[in-house]
Amino acid sequence: MCAKQFLKNKYKIELFDEQSDVNIVGHLFIKLACLTLEHEKVPSGAEMSINFVDQSKITELNRRYRKISKPTDVLSFPVDDPRDYSGRIPDNSFPSPTRDFPNEEPPVLLGDVFISPAIANINAQHKNLSLERELYLLTVHGILHLLGFDHEKSVDFDVMSSHEQIILNYFTKKFLDKI
Repeated sequence: MCAKQFLKNKYKIELFDEQSDVNIVGHLFIKLACLTLEHEKVPSGAEMSINFVDQSKITELNRRYRKISKPTDVLSFPVDDPRDYSGRIPDNSFPSPTRDFPNEEPPVLLGDVFISPAIANINAQHKNLSLERELYLLTVHGILHLLGFDHEKSVDFDVMSSHEQIILNYFTKKFLDKI
């Protein structure tokens, strides 16, 4: 399943559901992604994808790109330098938005987030959280990684966790309390 979605024509978020472990309510994840980008003051026009994959796919990606041969819950693959929101400009050998449409800004390509609902379910049980809450947390967590956040040091962990909680609390009040 691929759902190209826009919120207020501000961001382009593609959602791919390539797993059968969990029923994904795509529009809520699109809203959460847009809310996260707005909170972090990412400029309009930014593009990214959220990919829900099965355990074998996340294991393959983890092995290929992190050299860790076991499944994980979320992986983020940034495209552009997260601190430079000017957008990715292709080299001169390929068509370029700036050459082909000189009055338009090229899009800001953030990257791709991959989430394994099967691993999220295991984590949720260990944390005594609902699966939905864990999936929402992993979505925000993955997007923050695209934007350059990290949690290797305890101070960075605290900053990232703070952003996650603020965004999730706002998302819950704005969208989930109305369901």
